[in-house]
Amino acid sequence: PPLTYTHFCHVTSGLGEPSRPYDDLDLSIVNFIDIDEDVMQEFKFYPQVPTPEVLGYIKEGEHKIYGGGETKALKFFNQRVQFEKEAFLDGSFLPNRRDPDILKPPKSLSPDLKFGCLSVKRFYWAIMDAFLQVHEGNPAPSYAIVSQ
Repeated sequence: PPLTYTHFCHVTSGLGEPSRPYDDLDLSIVNFIDIDEDVMQEFKFYPQVPTPEVLGYIKEGEHKIYGGGETKALKFFNQRVQFEKEAFLDGSFLPNRRDPDILKPPKSLSPDLKFGCLSVKRFYWAIMDAFLQVHEGNPAPSYAIVSQ
């Protein structure tokens, strides 16, 4: 494995860019079939997403710490992309490190990326597209936002 960050960047540069994420799926054009009630009971189908209690998991004094999901992740994602774009317009990178604001909610998408609520490819390409849009497709050769 690479032992330095420079060596890591050299190794990963050989991989190339990730493919673009697929467009959101439009389920309005899909025709779903009706399943017979007997078949649903035999295979234990649920009419909606079952709660942990329905599946037999009993919470004992636990409370939900992170109110997540894709809808919330996309809301924070759009705010984050706008925040990054404004930093690019100001000619800077890493706006959280440059100008931290501890009195506002965090702008990190780490939990959303970690728990799969947000696609890493979607995040990567949104930031890259914002960067190229700000620099009109011609960033200075010294700029490398991938490592950011």
